Amino acid sequence: MENNKNHNLQLEYGQGLLATAVQDVLSFNEKEVKISLCSGKKLVAIGEKLKISGFNKQSGELKITGEVSLIKYLNNPTSQLRKLFK
Repeated sequence: MENNKNHNLQLEYGQGLLATAVQDVLSFNEKEVKISLCSGKKLVAIGEKLKISGFNKQSGELKITGEVSLIKYLNNPTSQLRKLFK
């Protein structure tokens, strides 16, 4: 796999999602696909009739087909102020 930490997301309306710099697929079903990116971030694609139509771990390319309605990053950086009060 490339050591590129930059990733690209290409959402194709009604057709799916193409993602690069994907490290691993964490979980998937017809409504949700969770992935880990090379940058250490995680994201989830939510929709209907989702299928993984291709994943090349060496190149880091992932193709999801179906009706993607939401893409959301799961890692929320903790602010310095919040760390003080833990």
